[in-house]
Amino acid sequence: QRIEDPSKATPEHTIKATVPGNVELDMLKAGLIKDPLFADHVYKLRKYEGYQWLYSRTFDAPKLEKGERAILNMQGVDTLADIFVNGKKIASTRNMFIPHKFDITDILKPKDNKIEVMLYSVMAEAHKYNYPQACIRGEGLPRDGLWVRKAPHMFGWDIMPRIVSAGLWRDVSIDIQKPLRLEDVVWLTRNIDTKKKLVHFLLHFHLVAPFDKMDSLRYNVKVSRNGKTVVNSIGNRFLVYNTNFETDIENADFWWPRNMGEPAMYDTCVELTDESGKVIFAKKQRVGFRKVRLEYSDNYPDKNGKFQFYVNEIPLFAFGTNWVPVDAFHSRDKSRIGDILAMLTDLNCNMVRCWGGNVYECDEFYNFCDENGILVWQDFSMACSLSPQDEDFQKQIHEEATAVIRRLRNHPCIAVWCGNNETDISLNWMCEGFNVDPSKDIITRKILPYAIFREDVTRPFLPSSPYVSDDVFKNREKVFPAEDHLWGERGYFKIPFYKETKAKFVSEIGYHGCPNRESLEKFFDKEFVYPWTDKTNFDWNKQWRCKGNLIFEYEKGTFFNLRNDYMTKQVRIFFGKIPTDLDDFINASQFVQAEAKKILHRIVPHTKR
Repeated sequence: QRIEDPSKATPEHTIKATVPGNVELDMLKAGLIKDPLFADHVYKLRKYEGYQWLYSRTFDAPKLEKGERAILNMQGVDTLADIFVNGKKIASTRNMFIPHKFDITDILKPKDNKIEVMLYSVMAEAHKYNYPQACIRGEGLPRDGLWVRKAPHMFGWDIMPRIVSAGLWRDVSIDIQKPLRLEDVVWLTRNIDTKKKLVHFLLHFHLVAPFDKMDSLRYNVKVSRNGKTVVNSIGNRFLVYNTNFETDIENADFWWPRNMGEPAMYDTCVELTDESGKVIFAKKQRVGFRKVRLEYSDNYPDKNGKFQFYVNEIPLFAFGTNWVPVDAFHSRDKSRIGDILAMLTDLNCNMVRCWGGNVYECDEFYNFCDENGILVWQDFSMACSLSPQDEDFQKQIHEEATAVIRRLRNHPCIAVWCGNNETDISLNWMCEGFNVDPSKDIITRKILPYAIFREDVTRPFLPSSPYVSDDVFKNREKVFPAEDHLWGERGYFKIPFYKETKAKFVSEIGYHGCPNRESLEKFFDKEFVYPWTDKTNFDWNKQWRCKGNLIFEYEKGTFFNLRNDYMTKQVRIFFGKIPTDLDDFINASQFVQAEAKKILHRIVPHTKR
C-alpha cells in the first residue's frame, strides 16, 4: 500500500542507516539479522522481501546565489520509491540503474528540512503484473522481477544468492545548478590516420542560458597531454544552443588496448565565459582518441563466419574475461573493485565483458579501463529472459539506455553495446517447440538500436549475446552465430562440443572448481565445512546446497543445485573416482579446472594480426 503521508508510518524498528547502503547491511549492523552471506542465513531474508522501508533525515539548505537551483541528486535508488521533501511528495522512482535528479529549490527552508524516501516491496507489487512471456525464461530463474528495472541477479542466479534488496545504494547529494552552464559535452573521434598521426575530432555540447545572454557568452576549448597543449581555441561565439566544434590534432597519440600500444589519454576542458573572458562554468574530462568497429557474419555451410573487433583499423586479439557482480549488496561495490581491477592488468586482459545480469558499474571502473587499455563490452542490464514488450516498459528502457549511453560514451574503453545476456537463445530453453522468434523482441530490435543511433553512432551494437539473427533462427541446423557462450554438459573439456565449436569469438566460457579450504571456512559453520552427508551418493549438506545456489530453502534438486554436482562429475570423469577426503577433493577439483582452462581458453581461432 502506497503511503501518501510518511509521518503516519509506524515502523517495526527504527535503526541507523548508512547511505550509500542496503537495508540488510543496516539490519546486520543493528543486530537484527545474521550475516546473510555466511552459512545459509540468506534464507532468513525471505520475509523481508515484503517489507516497506522508510529512510529519513534532516538537513540545512545550501546557500544559493541569484539564479542557482538546488538539485536533489539520487545516484541509486533501489528500486520502487516515493520521495518526500518537507512532507511534500516530489517524485516516484522505479529504476535502480540510473540517477534521479529533482529540483527542490522552491520547497526548501533555510534549516531543518526533512527528506523521506519510502521504498516499496518489489514482490508485493509483482502481483499486479501478468506477463505471459514470463514463462519464456532460462534455467528455471524466477521472473517476478521482469517488469521492474532491478538487477536481474537479485532474484536469484546461478552465481549469486537471492537477495531482493532495497536501499539507497549510491550517493545522495544536493547539487547547486548554475543558471549559465554547458551540458552534454561529447567528444567524438571522426577520423584518424595512424601513419600521419592525425586525429580529427568533433566536440558537441549544449548551452543552457536565456536567449538574451547568448550573444554575450563565449566558449574555450583546451586539449593537452603530458602538460603539452595541442588545442587552445579561445573566445568562440555561440550561434546556436547545440554547438559543434571540430579541429585536428597533429602528431597525435592514439588510444590503444593493452598489447597493441599505449592507451593515450588527453586532458580536456570546455569553458563558458563572459565577454571579458571570465570563466563562468568549466567541464573537465579525460578522453582518448580511437576508432573501434566490429565485423560480424554468421557461420554458413559454405563459408565461415566472422566476429572481429578492429581498433584504429588494426584487428584485436582479445584477451578477456567477464565482469559479474562483485557483491550481492551493490553499495559495497566501489570499496571492492580496486583489488579486482588489479587482477585484470595482472592477467593482461585487454577486454572485459560487463555481463547483463549485473548493475552498470561505477565511474571508477570505466576510468580504470580507460587508463589501462581495457576495452569494455557493455551489456544492457537484462539477462536470460524476454523482457516485457508493452509501451510503458519500452519507455523505461529508452530512458535507461539514454542515461547509460550519455554517461559512458566519452570513455574510449567502451567498445560495443549489447542488448542483453542470452535472451535470444533463452527463448527456447523453457518453451522448446514453441519456435519463439527473437527478432520479435521490440526492446532489442527497436528501442535499444534507436537509443544508440540517437546518442552514439560511433560504436557497434549487438542485439543479444549470442545474437540469433534471422538466418540463424530460420536455419538452426545449418547456420550458427559467430559469437557464442560455450557451457555444454560441463563434463570432459576435450569433447567435440568444445573442440569443434563453430564460434569465432567466445564471450562466455568457464569450468567449475572447488574453493580453497581457507575460503570454505570463512563462509560455512565449522560442522558444515565438510560437504557430504552421504559419502556414497555424495549428497550435499544444506549449507553447501545454499551456496550451490539453491535459491529457496525448500527447493530440492533444481538447476541451481547442479553447480555442486558439476564439481564431483568433473573430478570423477578425470580421475575415475571422487576423493572423500575434503582436501584431496579440493586439490582434484582445482587440478581439473586448471587443465580445463588451459584447453578452453585456446579453443577458438582468432584472426592473425
